[in-house]
Amino acid sequence: MSRHHLPEGILLDICLRLPLKSIARFRCVNKNFCFLLKSPNFIQKHLDHSIERDKFSLLICSNSDGKSSVHSMASRSDSSLSLSDYKTLEIDYPFKSQKPLVEIIGSCNGLVCLELNRRDVCIWNPSTTEFKKIQTLPDEFKWRPKSSPESRLGGEKAHSYGFGYDSKNGDYKLVRFELSEHVMYLSTCSIYTSGTNTWKNIPGIRYDVKPGVHLDGILYFSALRTRNHGDGWIVSPFILSFNVCDESVHEIELPDGLVGKVGLNVSVFGEKLCLICVIHGVHNELWLMKDFGENKGNWTKIVTIDDCLKGVSYLMPLHFFKTGEILFELQGEEVDVPNGVLLYDPKHKRNAALQMRGTHQLFGMQSYVPSLVSLKSGTFVGAGNSRNCKARRKAGKSRNYKARRKA
Repeated sequence: MSRHHLPEGILLDICLRLPLKSIARFRCVNKNFCFLLKSPNFIQKHLDHSIERDKFSLLICSNSDGKSSVHSMASRSDSSLSLSDYKTLEIDYPFKSQKPLVEIIGSCNGLVCLELNRRDVCIWNPSTTEFKKIQTLPDEFKWRPKSSPESRLGGEKAHSYGFGYDSKNGDYKLVRFELSEHVMYLSTCSIYTSGTNTWKNIPGIRYDVKPGVHLDGILYFSALRTRNHGDGWIVSPFILSFNVCDESVHEIELPDGLVGKVGLNVSVFGEKLCLICVIHGVHNELWLMKDFGENKGNWTKIVTIDDCLKGVSYLMPLHFFKTGEILFELQGEEVDVPNGVLLYDPKHKRNAALQMRGTHQLFGMQSYVPSLVSLKSGTFVGAGNSRNCKARRKAGKSRNYKARRKA
């Protein structure tokens, strides 16, 4: 009896629509399946398909009694949010047995960058559990190598990060800014390249830089600088852009009228840069930058959130739905405004809070696209996937052999 095989193109199209766990199982069917579903072509197509279908998950770090836990919250809907569609699930993470304080640096292509104990850094794919520990930053690259670290649970950090993808070389980079201990608004910049597992240093950056976001090969940071205006020096905010490929740096001016307002943060809206301005006691504004030339951005205000969110000290978009709804991470400055997740409908000016049971004091959130992107590290959280895969193949061959003998 002849065997009928599906054309490879149809097989790939079917697999693109499967959950990640199913794809992982199918890799264990035989070597041909494994080769096909681990190919860079399929991994990239799967990533593109997930982005197009608006699939995302949330990673939530919480803290209780000096101990961190990490929860995942996956969407069951492709284009809109129903609060009942989401459940939090505590998951294992790299070096969990060491009980580190976990903070999220950023995400890119389904990979999440974590900082552990405000000292060590690792890149992690929560979907496949693969991770890679980043080489420790050399002491000579630091402003304060011998000074004691900030409080393990509090205190403002003297450093910030940006995590992005170099499409030219097919590599991931981590950019670290550390503020000088003695000179105001002076930082050192260190760049880590995953492919070579090395750091390099760019000293003397005259900015105070906050955490950044990645968009199309560019890292964007909100930052402060000093300028001489004749009668003295003034501090002014701006957007710092860092090209991940050629490592060039540019300054982008804020929209007119925003200079001097407090609470500036950057996020990503679809394929555009989003600026969040929190004006305490008044309202919150979201601005979109369509493009920029030289140092001037083309900004448009898209949302004004009025006094329906009184008592909110921090507001950060986690996901923009195609329906127009926005999922926010929020932190309250008052007791009756708890930290958590908020869904906001700008069209009807309605909001709904999402209660996350099982989590404690929130320490940070990050949205990411579930993906199969590999770090080629060979290290995984928990049991070794390669051994499990081989065991499933062996069990499958045994069942097939017994079935043939019985027939």
